[in-house]
Order: sequence, then C-alpha cells, then structure tokens
Amino acid sequence: MHVFLKIVTFSCFLLFSLFAFSAVEEVVLPPILDYYPNCEYQIIKETSVIGMAKAQQMAKTTKRLLNQLQQKAIDAGANGVIIIDKKIEDINVLDEKGGQQQIRFFAKLIVQCQQKKVADEMGTPNVIHQRFTAYNHDGVKAKSMMTFKLTSADSRVGRPEVINTEVSLANGLYGVKLGDSYQQVIKKFGEPNVQLTLLADELIIGYGRHHWLHFQLDKLVKVQSTLPYLSASILNKIPLLDFFDANAWKINNKVGRKALLKDVYPALALDKPLNEKNQLVLNSQDKVLTLNFIASKNSHTNEKKYTLGGFSMEQSNYKESRMLPFDDQVIQNEAITQAYLALVSNKEINVNNLAEQLGEAKGRIVLPRGITINLYNQHLMLKVNTTELVEIHLLEEVFINDNANSKATIWALGDFIQGGSFEQLQKSFPDDAYESNYGIEIPSVGYSLFLLFDDYNKGKPLYEAVISIY
Repeated sequence: MHVFLKIVTFSCFLLFSLFAFSAVEEVVLPPILDYYPNCEYQIIKETSVIGMAKAQQMAKTTKRLLNQLQQKAIDAGANGVIIIDKKIEDINVLDEKGGQQQIRFFAKLIVQCQQKKVADEMGTPNVIHQRFTAYNHDGVKAKSMMTFKLTSADSRVGRPEVINTEVSLANGLYGVKLGDSYQQVIKKFGEPNVQLTLLADELIIGYGRHHWLHFQLDKLVKVQSTLPYLSASILNKIPLLDFFDANAWKINNKVGRKALLKDVYPALALDKPLNEKNQLVLNSQDKVLTLNFIASKNSHTNEKKYTLGGFSMEQSNYKESRMLPFDDQVIQNEAITQAYLALVSNKEINVNNLAEQLGEAKGRIVLPRGITINLYNQHLMLKVNTTELVEIHLLEEVFINDNANSKATIWALGDFIQGGSFEQLQKSFPDDAYESNYGIEIPSVGYSLFLLFDDYNKGKPLYEAVISIY
C-alpha cells in the first residue's frame, strides 16, 4: 500500500512538474510592428526569409514566413520586427496545378524603446501620430493612414449641409482648412463616397467627382478639383453629390468656374501672367493656391480666351507620395480566374477565400443601396453588396499615371484572354451566346458573362469583361 502511494505521489509530482515546466517555457513571439516606434530604437540586424507557393497557398506560406521572422528575432535577442520590403516573383516551374511564385520578406530585428506620448487636440496623451511601416503584421502593404471605413449606406443620407462656397488661402475649402484632421473634415462634410490608398503614406478621399482631399499623418495637406489617378470610365461610376458636383465654388468669394481671365485679374487684384501650364499661382506664408485655366481660340478671329476651370490648394511643404506598385496583380488575376472556373463548374464562389486572396483594395466607391465598388489593380474591380459578390469587372484601365515599376499584366477568364481577337475567341463561344449592346453575352446558370471587343482596332481585340452573379 505504501509503495502504491509513493508511486502515485511521484507520478503526480512528475506530471505537475511537466505542466509547470511547459508553462514556464511557453514562448511569446515578438510582434511584427504596424508603426515605426516614435523613439530611438536599436536595430539588432537585418534579415530575410524566403518561400515558394502557388497562388492558392500564398496566405499559408506568408503566415509561415512571418513566423520565421519572429523566431529569428528571438534567436537574435530582439523584441520587435519591422518588415521593410516584400518581393514576389514568378518561377518557371509548372505542374498540373499551375506555376509557382517565390515570396521573400526583408526585415529589421529591433529592440523596442520607450514610446513618447503625443497629446491630441483634447490634450489626451496618445501615440497615433506615428509613421506606418512598409508592411503590417500580416505582411500586407500598410495603409497610409489610420483605417477609415466608408459607410456602406447611401452617402447622401444624413450628410451635413454645406453652405459656404469660399475657396481661399485664408479660409481653406468651404471652411475646412489645411492641417485639419480627418475627423474634423468628416464632421463638416460628412462621409466621403470615394477612398483611395494608391499613394504611400497618403490617403485620398473624394466627394462626388470634383472634390479630392489628401491626408498625410491624419492631417489635410491638399485639396483639388480634379484627380490625375482614375480613368474616365471609373470617374463616371462615382455617384454625383449635389453640392460638391454643382461647381458652386468661388475663389475668395469673388470668381467661380468659367470666369474669364480678364475678369479674374481685377476681381482678385492680380496682374501676374499665367505660367506655362496656364495657371495662376497664389502664395501665402505656408500655403499655395493654384488656379487652372482652359485655353480656347476663336476660329474666326484667332483670339485666345482663358476660362477658369479648377483649382488646387496645398501646404507649401507638401510633397506628393509615390504611387504604390501593384505587386499583387498576378495573384489577384489568378484568384479571379479560379473564381470564374468555379462558376463554370456550377460551384459557388467562396467569397471569404476570394477576399483573402485579393487582399486590400486600392480604392472604394460607395454606391446607393449599400453597394460598394472595390478597386484592386490596373484591371480589376468588384461590386459588392455588403458581403455578397454582385459583379466581377475586368477593364483595360482602372488607374492612370500607373507606377513605372509595375509590371504589365493581362487578365484571362479561361479561354477569354485580354487582347485576344474576336475571330480567335469566337471559337470558345457556346451555342447560346448572343450579341448585345456592342458585346457578346454568354448566359449561364447563376451568372452571365459579357465580353466587349474593340471594333476600331484590327482584329477586334477583347478589352473588357463583366461577370454578373445572380
């Protein structure tokens, strides 16, 4: 009996010791930082990790590589990881499931420091005024600002009424001034109906089609009446907002759109000539207001006329952020191809998996009735109703001023490849395909495919495709 008790006691003690040892040895992985510390941190070393994956396995491979970076941080005696770059390359290795890609993360392993508290406008200490790291803790290109979610409801509902029409160096845009925070702008103008994160460290929001506001570090740094980043076909999809698209603005409350240059001079007490871009540039101590004029010529008298077309205003030290490359284009196009093949096979698209593969959208447009258009790359936009996928749209051009470092890619939906000639692709049309609205419509169970061909180019190449999901 005593022997049995000793054995039981020893076994329990051993089991307890193992649990205690396990609890003590549990390792907490160093965090991958979303922000650079706002203090002098110590860099232990720079390192990288590399892996191979097919498009559908990219999320799992990414997670494994990020874990490797955290393990390396432990080995080096670091307690934080900052991802500084990410490279994805196609590898010429093909099998029955398609090609592979090589993904590599570059990172700094650091010892974190004591964060400096920054007081907000209410005097409350916080640390939100920090610079974003290049990639966040999920290995995704970091957003340039804090996360601002566009309302999915009709952006006209409950919008504050804007009466002020003045644009001036002294009073800003309708009472909103350069240097105001995002929330201050929203309080006065209401929710925007466009959001773009195309630029590194810069957020652009839009009100209708003619008012674009730029933020850096949560501060308004620029406003402009036109935007050089969206193609005409995308601009035309943005719903008009009554006040903002009425073009009721007046410079210094004196001259507005279509005012003649000869009338602008006396109204604003100016005598300086237009610059080579047909602009009048007005300066204050820390701001610049630029008036853009449109030149026209009378065909009978050859007399030139200049009319005021738009404006931009920015802080004197404003520097436009670089345009982010579309690094995930290949992965995104492959994800759309797989989604289309699922429809062809009479399978439902797994919307959650598709969203994960596509990653963060570069832009969002709010439509009425809770519908949102998500812009992903140079060719891809999705129309979504809450969490329900309504439409997949592949275009020739979503964004203009494309980053020179972005690789040119083409999209494909099975046999239907962008740029393919009508004669070549016609062989893949099913018997029930028919011509409709200058394109070919292919109906099917649960969806329809609409293909648009360019009648003005040799071979009538395919330039656009729309999948409407029922």
